[in-house]
Amino acid sequence: MALAEIAGDARELRFGLSSVTGVATASSSGAAADLRAAGLSSGSALSTATNRFFRKSMDLMADCQTIEEGLDSSVISHTELEADIAGQLHRVHAALPIGNPVIAALEPGPPATDITGMWGTAANGGRDAHL
Repeated sequence: MALAEIAGDARELRFGLSSVTGVATASSSGAAADLRAAGLSSGSALSTATNRFFRKSMDLMADCQTIEEGLDSSVISHTELEADIAGQLHRVHAALPIGNPVIAALEPGPPATDITGMWGTAANGGRDAHL
């Protein structure tokens, strides 16, 4: 099912971001500290950028988790609904009398046949009527 695949992609992205974000944040924080220690003002700017990157990464991971959980829930719900509908259709089918034209039309069988009645058939000038 496509929803389950998308949920899996969101899960993979979330876990992939988690490992990469930790390494990037640690490296950038270390570099910012070294730049500040060397008296360079770019250290503060890098520190600000690192903090922003970390917050945005956490937001993205939270969004991926929300998507993943929502889609997983939808897949479960749709599966349950489909099973319920199929069960209801089987119960209705079993409750209807044999030879019911509504059910007969749904079941595989011989091709449709002409109905003779007040309209006649195409052979005698009337409209075609088929079951």
